[in-house]
Amino acid sequence: MKPRILASSLALAAGLLAAPGLSAQSGHTITADRAGRWEFFLIAQYWTAEDGTIPDVTLPSVPPDPTPTTSDINFKFDDTFMYGFGFAYNISPNLATRFEFTFGQPEYEMSWNNGKLSGTSWVQTGKINLEYNFLKRPVTPFVSAGIGYFYIDTGIPSGPPEFWYWWDYYWGPIVTVTQPTVTEWAFSYNAAAGLRWDISDTSVLRASIAANWVDIDTQAGKVETVEASLTYSWKW
Repeated sequence: MKPRILASSLALAAGLLAAPGLSAQSGHTITADRAGRWEFFLIAQYWTAEDGTIPDVTLPSVPPDPTPTTSDINFKFDDTFMYGFGFAYNISPNLATRFEFTFGQPEYEMSWNNGKLSGTSWVQTGKINLEYNFLKRPVTPFVSAGIGYFYIDTGIPSGPPEFWYWWDYYWGPIVTVTQPTVTEWAFSYNAAAGLRWDISDTSVLRASIAANWVDIDTQAGKVETVEASLTYSWKW
């Protein structure tokens, strides 16, 4: 986990806990009305992934040398910002289920046998999590864990272009071209911790740090990504 992400999150947590009027007024503890209520939220996220290696990949050589070559594939993703949305249902003041989806375009670099390839990928993730809020008050720390999926489109061509032709009544003959690319679906699981602030009866602000483990390739094992997220929810 990068120090700047952790430092920013701790600073935000300290600011929320120091906000006036959130813990008690006139000797009475303030509680948040969460049980049985739904939330819709938007996500702003800072995303980073560890470097990975797929060992001993054999690929055919370029003619005139017909001998296949075996080498490790090393890959790394640049840090990027993601965005997304989700829904949550508060089973009780402390327990909730969350469904969220994020999207982004991290740049990447791959190397194999002294050759390099770089580009921009399209990443989309989905999660189903169970979340526990430690306190019933408006400001509470929480922990969360769950499973999900990880989808990546590398943008690397995986075959020849495909041409599509049809006749349009108004525009006449139309030809479009699509390019198949290398894509991957993978199972993931995650764990997160953060701070929740029920600003009002209908508004919620959350800050969290999450670690995700993604099975991108069986040879590469699990690739870890780290997410620092800020979400704003509408509660009803």
